[in-house]
Order: sequence, then C-alpha cells, then structure tokens
Amino acid sequence: MTRIASVVPLTQSGIMPLIAVDGAHAAPATAPVYRVPVELLEEIFTLCRPKVLGHWERSKINLERLAQTHLIDLVQVCSRWNIVVKGTPSLWCTIELYISPPQGPMTPTSIGTIMHLLRLSLERSRNFPLDLHIYADGHGGSVIDLVA
Repeated sequence: MTRIASVVPLTQSGIMPLIAVDGAHAAPATAPVYRVPVELLEEIFTLCRPKVLGHWERSKINLERLAQTHLIDLVQVCSRWNIVVKGTPSLWCTIELYISPPQGPMTPTSIGTIMHLLRLSLERSRNFPLDLHIYADGHGGSVIDLVA
C-alpha cells in the first residue's frame, strides 16, 4: 500500500489533518510561525505600522488610514495573528483622520463610517495612550463633534 493510501482513511476519519499528510508542509500546530513568541509578533506588527503622513501627503488617503488597513491585512493571515493583532492595544492607538475640502462635504454616510472606524480603534486600543492626528481643513466643527 502506498503512503497516501495508508493516510487517506486517517484524514477522512478526522484523526489526522490533511495538511500534515504532505511532508513538504508542516501541520499548523508545528509550523515554525506558531513557535514565535507573542511578544515578538507584537513587535514585528508594530514595525508594520505606516509612518504618520506629513501635511503635504494628507490628501492622498483618508479612510484607509483611519481603517488601519495594514492591521486588517494582518488579522486575515491566520487565527493566531488575528488574536495577537486584535489583542494588542498599542497597535490600535495611533489614529489618523484627514478631512479636507477636495474630498467634498461630510455626508451622513461618511460621518457614520468615520464614527464606526473611530469607535473600532478606540475599543481595540483599550486604555493605551492615544496618538491622535486630526486634520480637518474647512470641516473643523464637524470633526470636533465627531471626536467629542
């Protein structure tokens, strides 16, 4: 009987995960990435944080900075990274909000999206000190109401 033929019944019965069958791939629990300490993962993820934009770069992006898309990419890698990223308040404490006249007036939809993203970052940053960067050319009153 070939090796694969002897293993197939075990994978079908749930005794052995299919990923462990192929010698080229380690089982999820024994893959090297699972042996990296959480503290080291947190430091690596902190280094993935984009730098705060200068005033001349602000118009390039808005909601993707507020949504912290770099963290959203990390939580989708695997369940362990999801837990580490969502459970590390320091990763969520830098909040950048850029609103400028070229982006048009603030609508109820845009205000709702901004509020949702702000709330999410505030919840995940827990009691960690915040690093807030708010730029609101021409929308000062609206933004102050949002973060108050």
